[in-house]
Amino acid sequence: MFLLRFLRPTPIAHLQGAPAGRKVIIEGRVVAQQTLPLGVAHLACVWYDNLVESMKAGLRGSRALWFVEKAECRFCGFWVEDASGRIWVGGDPREVNVRGAKRVTGAMNKAATERFTAHVIQPGAVVRVRGVLNAHERGDPGNEPVLRATAEHPVDIRVRA
Repeated sequence: MFLLRFLRPTPIAHLQGAPAGRKVIIEGRVVAQQTLPLGVAHLACVWYDNLVESMKAGLRGSRALWFVEKAECRFCGFWVEDASGRIWVGGDPREVNVRGAKRVTGAMNKAATERFTAHVIQPGAVVRVRGVLNAHERGDPGNEPVLRATAEHPVDIRVRA
């Protein structure tokens, strides 16, 4: 724990010429290239973890209970921007670990027999991202190294309040 206070974010300008394979921590604001709609309100976000439940009668006529209908996690790549530049964060949504995301809840229909609970990262949120720099690949925007979530090197995203 003592060493953690010395781990400070690296300015993005210092990463432009950095070799692939270097572990970095960056902090900045989320800038979306595209967004994902969430729920009935179509809330714009770049990452979400959504759980949809519905109220149904229990086994053998017991009282009504909430049953899980659908659970999904979606992620689209985004830019993390600080005062010195920006870097692309993308990859497999199963390899992205998120903590501190905003929680959103709501009803899905007027009868309130369906509800959703989601954790989201929206454009404009301040995040601290920890990962390994990867070489630019075809399909990645920009020409700089990127932080890509892979099975070998997951990306940790901490949403700052």
